[in-house]
Amino acid sequence: MVLQHSGLLPIPVAPQEEDSMPLASHDFSRRTLLTVAAAGAATVALLPRASAAPPASPLTGAAPTSSTMPELEARALALKPPVFLLETAVPRQFSTSHGATMSISSTVAHTGSSSLQWDYTARSVLEVSAPLLAAGPSGGDSSTLGFWIYQSEGSSSTMRIEAGRGSHTDVWCDMGLDFTGWRTAWIRYEDMKGKLRADLDTLRFIAPPSAGTMYLDYLIVNQPLQSSLPTPDRQVPFVDPEVSTGDNEHWLDLLWFSQQDARPLAIPTPTAAQLADLATIEQAYTRAVGGKVTVTTASVVAIAAAIDRMGVPAAGVLGSGTPLVGYQNSIDPPAIAADLAQLAPTTALKTYTDEMFTVAEAYASTTDTTLQGQLGGLYLRLLDFLYDQGWTDGSAQGTIHHLGYQARGFYKSTWLMRSFLAAQGRLDDVRATLAWMVGIGRTRESTRDVKRFYNGIMDIFNTTLVGMLGSALLCDSDAEKVARVALVTQWINNGTKFSAGTEGGFKPDLATFHHMGHYPDYSVDGFSGGSPALLVLSGTSFAVSQETHQRWRDALLAMRFYANEVNWPLALTGRHPTGVTGLALNPYQTMTQLGSPDGTKALDPVMGAAFLRLMPAFKEYSAQRNLAKALAAQGVIAEASPTGSQVMNHSALVSHRRDNWLVSVRGHNRYLWSTEIYAGSNDFGRYVTYGHVQVMAGGDPVSNLGSGFNQPGWDWNRYPGTTTIHLPYDQLIANLSATGQEMLLTDQRLGGAGSIGGQNGAFLMSLHENAEYNGSFYARKSVFLFDNRVILLGEGIVNNDRSNHTETTLFQCYLADTSVPTVDSRNGSITTLPYSNASKTRSAVWLIDPQSNGYYVPKGQQLVVSRAVQTAPDQGNTTTASQPYATAVLDHGTKPRGGSYEYALVVGATAETMTTFAADMQDPSTAPYTVLRHDTTAHVVSDRATGITGCAVFERSHRLTDGLVRAVDTPSVVLVQPTSNGLALSVTDPDLRFYTGPDKSAPTASPYDVPWRDSPGQGSTITVELEGGWTCATQGVTTRAGHGTTSVTVQCADGLPTELNLTKA
Repeated sequence: MVLQHSGLLPIPVAPQEEDSMPLASHDFSRRTLLTVAAAGAATVALLPRASAAPPASPLTGAAPTSSTMPELEARALALKPPVFLLETAVPRQFSTSHGATMSISSTVAHTGSSSLQWDYTARSVLEVSAPLLAAGPSGGDSSTLGFWIYQSEGSSSTMRIEAGRGSHTDVWCDMGLDFTGWRTAWIRYEDMKGKLRADLDTLRFIAPPSAGTMYLDYLIVNQPLQSSLPTPDRQVPFVDPEVSTGDNEHWLDLLWFSQQDARPLAIPTPTAAQLADLATIEQAYTRAVGGKVTVTTASVVAIAAAIDRMGVPAAGVLGSGTPLVGYQNSIDPPAIAADLAQLAPTTALKTYTDEMFTVAEAYASTTDTTLQGQLGGLYLRLLDFLYDQGWTDGSAQGTIHHLGYQARGFYKSTWLMRSFLAAQGRLDDVRATLAWMVGIGRTRESTRDVKRFYNGIMDIFNTTLVGMLGSALLCDSDAEKVARVALVTQWINNGTKFSAGTEGGFKPDLATFHHMGHYPDYSVDGFSGGSPALLVLSGTSFAVSQETHQRWRDALLAMRFYANEVNWPLALTGRHPTGVTGLALNPYQTMTQLGSPDGTKALDPVMGAAFLRLMPAFKEYSAQRNLAKALAAQGVIAEASPTGSQVMNHSALVSHRRDNWLVSVRGHNRYLWSTEIYAGSNDFGRYVTYGHVQVMAGGDPVSNLGSGFNQPGWDWNRYPGTTTIHLPYDQLIANLSATGQEMLLTDQRLGGAGSIGGQNGAFLMSLHENAEYNGSFYARKSVFLFDNRVILLGEGIVNNDRSNHTETTLFQCYLADTSVPTVDSRNGSITTLPYSNASKTRSAVWLIDPQSNGYYVPKGQQLVVSRAVQTAPDQGNTTTASQPYATAVLDHGTKPRGGSYEYALVVGATAETMTTFAADMQDPSTAPYTVLRHDTTAHVVSDRATGITGCAVFERSHRLTDGLVRAVDTPSVVLVQPTSNGLALSVTDPDLRFYTGPDKSAPTASPYDVPWRDSPGQGSTITVELEGGWTCATQGVTTRAGHGTTSVTVQCADGLPTELNLTKA
C-alpha cells in the first residue's frame, strides 16, 4: 500500500504480506512453533537463538491422537512430569489449605474451555504433588515452569512460588500480581532462589496476604526449554538475568528499556520552528502509516464478521475467547502439541494486530459518524481483548520474541485512533502499552555497550522504528514530543554508525550485519521498514544527519551491485538458499523521495536512476509509476547495469560486473561464518562459501533460476568454484547442536579480496573445514577477475577421506531445455542425456556450459563432464526431485595429498572465442593470462589485456616473483597495473584482525559466544617490494629505495583496498 505524501509523492509502506523476509507463512499456530527432538531428548524450542524471522518450514510434534479435550487431558496427566490442562476436574495432585477452595470453571479459560478457579484466603496454599524432574541447564535448555493465571482485580502484593520435597522448600520466587486479565510466566528453575535439586516433587503457590480469586490454566510443572526464551517482565523481573547480554536482547529486554524510559528526561520549551517541524512530521507520519480506503456499511459488517471469526468476545466479556499468541506455544510439550493445536486453537498475534490496523485505517478514512462509531466500538473491543489476553504494558507473556513482526498493526493503529482514544479516556494506557512494546527506552541507550546497542538493530529498523517514532509522537505535550522525536533521530544516527567487530549494523565496506554476519535478507527488510521513518523526519530540524542519509543510500547502492537483477547470489542467501530471495523496491523508492544527502535535490537522482532500473522487475504500484514520472520530468533515466569490482571483506565477497552479468565470489574465515543452518533451513549448505564462484547472467530479468540454479534436484556438493568432498546427503546434512542451528567458523585468517581502480580484482581463501566435520580438509584457493576473464587456482588440497572424492566444480547448470548443449572441444556439442566423460586431459580442453560461459582447462587434470538427471533434496530436506543438469568438475580423487587445479572462466563465450582463447594460451607471447606462481605460498597471475598482475599472498614472501612484485611481507591481495604516467598499486589486507593469536573458543563455538565479537579491527602495515625505482606523493605512505627495487609501505584497515599511484623515481 502506498500513501500520498506532501501532495505529490507517496511514502511506500510494505505490503502486509511482506512484513519480513520471504517466508512460507506467518501463521503462528501451535503447530508452527514447535521443534521436537528425538524421542527421549530434550525439547528444542523452534526459536533460534539469534532473532530469526518466523520459520519457513514448521516442525511438528506427534500427529494428533486425541479427539476430545478430556482425552487429551488424560494423556497430558500421564506425561512425566504431568501437564495439567485443568479442563474437567480438579486433579488429584492438587490440594489447598486455610479454607481456600478450588473448582473447575468454564467462565474463565485460556487453553481449552475451562480453568481452575482458586478462591484463596490470606496466605493459603495451592499445592501440586508431582515429580518435577527439574535439573540444571543442559545442552542449551533450562527446566522451566510455565502457567497461565487470570485476575479480575490486581494487587500490589506478590504470590510466592515454591518447589521442594514434600513440605520442605528448596527453591522459591515471588510473582507480582499488579495486573488484571491473563498473564503467563515462564520461570526457569535456575532463576529461583535456593538450591535446585533433581528430586523435587512438590510445587506450591502461596496466596498474597488478602483473600481473592484467581484462575490457573495450562500448568506445565517443567518443560525443558531453550534457555534464552523465558523473558523478564514486571511480574517476574528476576527471570533470565543474562538477557541484557543475550543474542535476542533487542526483543527480550523490554523491562530494562522501560526502566531506562522512566529516568528523568530533560524537556526544554520548544521553539516555534520546532513546533512547526513537529506539525510537519505529524502530517507526514499520518500519511506514512495509513492510507485512504473505501468504507461502507457492508465493509464495516465484513470487518465485524472477521473479528467474530477470530473468537474475540463481545464487548465487556472478559476472561475467555480464542487466545492470542506469538511464540507462547513454544513451551508446548511435543507429545501433546499437535493435539493442542487442533483442540485448543489460537489466533496469531500478527493476524490480530493487522485486524486492529484494518479497523483503524477504516476509521481514519471515513467521515460518516455512524460508521466511525461502529468502527470505534470494534477497535475498543479488540483493544480490550488484547489487554485481557496479557498483551499490555509490563507483560512479556513468557517470551516476547519477534514482537515487532507480530505487533506492527497495533503500532500503526494507535496513531490513527489517537483522537478517538483520547475522547474515550484510553489514550494514556495505549501510550504506555505502545512505549513498552516498542521498547522506547532504547532511545536512551548509549553506544558504549556495543553488543547491547547494535545486536539485532536491523530487526528494529525493520519492525519497530516506525512504531518508536509513533510512540514519541503520542506523548502528552508538544514539548515532550519534541524531546522524544529528537531522541529517535539521535538513535537512528547512532544506529547507522559503523559497529565494531561482528555486531549488527553497518560496516566500513557497506556490509550490513545481522546474526553476526553480512545478511542481505535482513538488511533489505531493515531498509524497507526503516526508511519511511527517515522520510517522515526529512525536511525538518529532526531529519537524520547527512552522514546517516549517505550511509543508507550507499548501502542500498552496494546492495543493488551484489544482487542481479534482484536475486541475491546463492552464497549471500544465508539459511534461505531457495534462489528467489533478493532486493525490495520500497527502500529505493523511499530513499529517492528523501532527496539527495546534501539536500540540493528534492528527488535523489542517483537513487532514482537505480529505482528506475529495478522497477520493471517488480509488480508496480500507482505511486511508483507517479515517482517514475516525476523523475522523468527532472531528466532522470534508468541507470545502466552497474560495472566494476566491488570488494566487501566484511563478507569475504567480491562482486565483479560487466554489461548485465555478475560474477560473485565468496568465502569465509575465522571471523565470518561459513553459512547459517537451522533445522529445515539450508540443511545441506555446508559448502556454499568454500570459494563459491557464481555467474549470474541468464534470464530476463537475470535470476538464479535463469542462471542455472533450480532446487530440489540441485547437487548441494557442487556449488561452482568450490572445492568440496562429495558426500552422500545423509553425511552432508548439518549436524545441528541442541540449539537447532549451525554457524561455523574456521581457524583461518584469509578469506577476502582486493580490487584495483574499482574495475578488476582478486580473491584468496585459505580453506580449512571445521573440525565438526572433517578437520583434515585444507586448500588454498584464489580467483582473479579481469574483465570477462576469471582465473581460478587451487593448491594444497588435502584431506583424509578415503571413501569420497574431493572435487572442484566448474559448473552445475539446470537444463530447463535439454536441447541446449554442453560444448566440449574434444567432442563438439553434446545434447545427449545421460552423458559422462571422465578422463585426464592430455592437452588443454575448453568447454562451454549451457549458460554460454566458457572454461579453459589446462592439461594434466582429471576432468569429468556430465549431463544427467539428478535426484536431490530441497534445501530444507522436506522433499526430493529429479531434474536434468549439466556439470563439469575437476576430480582430485580420494584422500588427496597436495592436490591442485587451474582453469579459466570466460563469461559470455562462444565456440569461436574459446577456440581463439585456447590457441592463444599455447604461446606465451599471446596468452590471455600467465600464471607466474602457483603454490601454497602465493598465487600470482598476469593478465595481458589489462596489464594487471594480481598476487594472492598466503604467506609472507621475500622472493614472490621475478617480475614487478618482488616481495610482500604480509598475507594480502596485491594488484599492480601500469598507467600512462607510472604504476597503480592496490594493497588489501583481508584479515579483519578482530583478534590476534588463536581463538581459544571451541571449534563449534557460535559466533554469538566468541569473546571478540565486539572488538574493532586493528589494521596492519604492509610492505610491498617492487622492481625499479618509484615514488609516491600519498600522505602516510613511505617508500624506501633498494638495489634496483623500491619498498612501499602502506597502512591497511577494515578490509578496504589501499590504492596508490606511483611515479618513476
